[in-house]
Amino acid sequence: MNINTNKLATSVRTALTIGAVIAAGVAMPAFAQDANQKPADQKDATTLQTITVTGSHIRRVDLETSNPVVTIDAAQIKATGKLTLGDIVQQLPAVTGGNINPQVNNGAGTGSSTVGLRGLGSQRTLILIDGKRIINGDPNSIPADMIERIEVLTDGASSVYGSDAIGGVVNFILKKDYQGAQFTVNYGQSGHADGRSKGYTFTFGQTSDKGSIMGGIDYNKTEAVLAKNRDFSKNTVSLKATGPVVGGSSFPAYGNIQLPDNLAAQYGCADGYVALNPGASGQNPATDYHCFTDSDLYNYATVNLIQTPQERTSMFLKGTYNLGDHVQAYFDGYHNKTSSGFQLAPALLGAPYGAVISKDSYYNPFGVEFSSNGYDYRARLVSAGNRSANYGTSTDQIHTGFKGDFTFLDHDWNWDVGMGYGHFSQQVITRGLPNQDKLNADLGPSHLDAATGQVVCDSGASGCIPFNPFNLFDPNSVAALQAAAVPAISNNFSIERSYSADVNGGLFELPAGTVQLAAGVSYRKEYTRSEIDPLLLIRSEERRVGQECRSR
Repeated sequence: MNINTNKLATSVRTALTIGAVIAAGVAMPAFAQDANQKPADQKDATTLQTITVTGSHIRRVDLETSNPVVTIDAAQIKATGKLTLGDIVQQLPAVTGGNINPQVNNGAGTGSSTVGLRGLGSQRTLILIDGKRIINGDPNSIPADMIERIEVLTDGASSVYGSDAIGGVVNFILKKDYQGAQFTVNYGQSGHADGRSKGYTFTFGQTSDKGSIMGGIDYNKTEAVLAKNRDFSKNTVSLKATGPVVGGSSFPAYGNIQLPDNLAAQYGCADGYVALNPGASGQNPATDYHCFTDSDLYNYATVNLIQTPQERTSMFLKGTYNLGDHVQAYFDGYHNKTSSGFQLAPALLGAPYGAVISKDSYYNPFGVEFSSNGYDYRARLVSAGNRSANYGTSTDQIHTGFKGDFTFLDHDWNWDVGMGYGHFSQQVITRGLPNQDKLNADLGPSHLDAATGQVVCDSGASGCIPFNPFNLFDPNSVAALQAAAVPAISNNFSIERSYSADVNGGLFELPAGTVQLAAGVSYRKEYTRSEIDPLLLIRSEERRVGQECRSR
């Protein structure tokens, strides 16, 4: 067998072999001359850093505990590509139940996300930063660049943290000893050329023997996505006896009106309900209507959002200063400002929600009262615009104090004395919700004033605008609805102050290890104030507010 030999490779191998022999010859005498040198397989002992793992106040050298703790490190957080911490945590299998996030339109336009472990609800899952409570429990308000890792305790921890940790604990651990600077930019959009998101982050840090400092700014903006732009969400589908039907609400733009038997017989309507013919005035009960069918149902999905608009700006700062070999001052804080909102289909007007159309209204051609005690009437206030809300939310959170270590009973002990302060404020502007009392006054008895040629309310009340509820696209009806749907402004405000003192360390040795003890005391004071617009309070008293579909 012929073997081709590469002379260059042979020369290299020969040179390496000679070099190794020479190195061995030099090293062996040196080893013999130093009798105190340790063998190569004996290295200097390494002091392992102790940390506090979520679920216990006792410091350990690893993350393994008797309680199930799921850990997500900074690399994994970055690899997800998610813009908020709430989106990341909600991907965990242990997070179940009715949690909200920016993809939930009805009830989640605040821009926040909730985390509920084991299906017990977010009110039973505690959110912490470095083991300290935060004021609003919203992980989206925490800048992601501050976080070194996330520890999720998927078991109950009420004995350690209190009754709001029955479901579990999510603890965001801040970065330490950050060195350098980093700037990142992100941009993306969906395959449908909508839902664009963009943002940037800047993080810097410096560490020395005296301490460390880290800070940065984070900005992200995401545009809204309408449900009508996706095939899976563009239609509201109702299941009827005859099969699925597009359209889910019996409150349509052209009305769903129950007629007296004699009038219903003229149209041949089996159930006695009619809808306005588009373009008709609604004042001729004999020709302006047709029998209500499934094709008249309102498809409210088209104007709903499957991604709500979000804009967040966060600034954060973390620092430590060594006052001595065993005492350190620390501070961490962040400020978050979020603008967000939601959009729903137009509001409902109808007898099931307290609407009363007087039989003596000038615009009532049927001569009967429509109310919860009379004939049924349902309509969608499309001409008043969509229901929507804009949220302006500001969150500030700081923790500061002193910590250190000492020796007691020949064991290491650690202590921490600190305080926390949180401030949360939110302003909400709600649109598209007409005042029902105002509408009922407008739909009361009215007549045509011969002198002015105007329709006026019989009550003579100031601001009363009679309108035609059977043609909500009439200019006079549009003016009346918009006058009753003035924006409602509400404010929410919270302050939280907390104080704590903790100590932990070893007591004595046993064959299985050191017996350790953790002890502490904490005090927390909270203040909350809500100023709700009276217009919203009135609507909250109506029956079944927000119900989109009601069977007859």
